[in-house]
Amino acid sequence: MYGDCFIFLGSDLHVDGIKRPAEIIYDTVSSVVVTLGAPTILQCYAYGYPNPTVTWWKEDKVLPTQSEQYEQRRDHSLAVYYVNMKALGPYTCQAYNGLGRAASWTLTLHAVGPVTPLSLEDFAYAVYLIPPPKAPPKIEVSQSVTPIITFNSATQHTFTVPIRTSIPTNRTTYVVGYDISIPCNVEGYPTPEVMWYKNDVTITNNEKTSFGGTYTCIARNKLSSSSSSITISVDGIFIHPNCSDNLFFAKCSLIVEGYYCKHKYYAKFCCKSCTLAGQLSPYGEHLNYEARISTNENRRYYRNLKRYAKDLVSYKSRKHL
Repeated sequence: MYGDCFIFLGSDLHVDGIKRPAEIIYDTVSSVVVTLGAPTILQCYAYGYPNPTVTWWKEDKVLPTQSEQYEQRRDHSLAVYYVNMKALGPYTCQAYNGLGRAASWTLTLHAVGPVTPLSLEDFAYAVYLIPPPKAPPKIEVSQSVTPIITFNSATQHTFTVPIRTSIPTNRTTYVVGYDISIPCNVEGYPTPEVMWYKNDVTITNNEKTSFGGTYTCIARNKLSSSSSSITISVDGIFIHPNCSDNLFFAKCSLIVEGYYCKHKYYAKFCCKSCTLAGQLSPYGEHLNYEARISTNENRRYYRNLKRYAKDLVSYKSRKHL
């Protein structure tokens, strides 16, 4: 249950300050099998001095920095949020820093087939489907045979392996909005059941959790158990893409000072300032609203703004008394 460990030195490869053209460290395997309908991440380990810029290509087309299906991340990886038939095929990672020629590496995405029904539009990508694996051959076992290890003629012992768990990562701090995956290496026999907990609360399958906390991986079977924990902290405050300040409708510094952020109007118009001040949650109904507002609504919002501004002036006057 152990995976390979790849160490990428990054900027340490040019600590001497000597300029070097961009290069890419890549595996000899140039293809990978993914699951249709699921996300995947393609890695590109590029280095050089100055630091190179990485661009991802799908066949002969440059991929956008971010779209509904793709995202080129800061670590030079490419996130494919949804693998469909059109997402199969060759991807090329190209790195360039202005010195020499650009370095590139091509990786081909395959998926297990067959896929039915297959549209005419997707038919061209059927060449990247591979046949499913065959069932293993059946082995005839006598009913009198049991999986044991015999140490002597008098004593019989069942084969067992004590459970051991480990979380092979030292990184514990992440920035807001960063997707993380916490690995847990488990060994033991009989095969243990693995459960994840956050702050002693069970995390269910496929559940997405946010913010920092202590994450614990617990593996157990009928004979033994083991656990490993890691504490994750998050720097900064998450600001939703729909969360911004609209200075046309409100002066957000006054709204924050007067603690009016919970008001449904100012929660919309001063979302960013209120969130940064800790008076508004990063998530909520205030994020779901239309950008355009009718003229009648404008008049109503202006009247409310003037009324609350007067209340704020009165509040500040009483505060200085």
